[in-house]
Amino acid sequence: MARGVRSKANGRGPARETVGRERVMQAALQMFLQRGYAGTSMKALAQELGISAPALYWYFPSKDELYASVLEEAMEDFVTYVRRSITEEHPVLKLGQMVRAHVTWQLQQSDAARAFDLTDGQQLGVMAVDDVNTTAFAIVTLCEYVYTWFNAGGKMSVAAVANRYEGLVRNMVRATTAAALS
Repeated sequence: MARGVRSKANGRGPARETVGRERVMQAALQMFLQRGYAGTSMKALAQELGISAPALYWYFPSKDELYASVLEEAMEDFVTYVRRSITEEHPVLKLGQMVRAHVTWQLQQSDAARAFDLTDGQQLGVMAVDDVNTTAFAIVTLCEYVYTWFNAGGKMSVAAVANRYEGLVRNMVRATTAAALS
């Protein structure tokens, strides 16, 4: 259906605005990248899509769920891109393809690191970050490469590593638990 077009089931009853889940996610991704999480409202997104805010909630019950879905889709796209780029069987050639695909995808998607919008935390006074862009990229990199050293049979569980990383990132942005919860 076209943008902002209303449809009626069987020609009766109230009209329901439709734009499609994919279109909502694409528009949300652009808004999150441009405005950050805090700067993106469901109302503004609905306006961008030409629908009412209640119609937007038909697709996603909350901004948090929409944000999580956008990030999840980006990760799925990454894995798919890398897997499709690997055609070699020889381990050395395969490794080379994997590295090139990973770097290529990362550089094509470099705006995604801005999804870690640290300026919101600074404006609220719950974070102190000297360089927002560098810190955002450091957080992405930190989280992305945990698999390279993690040992499922090792001393730390998945939950323990996740908690440790959360602590590292909170320290990186100089946030305190009390500040983060208030």
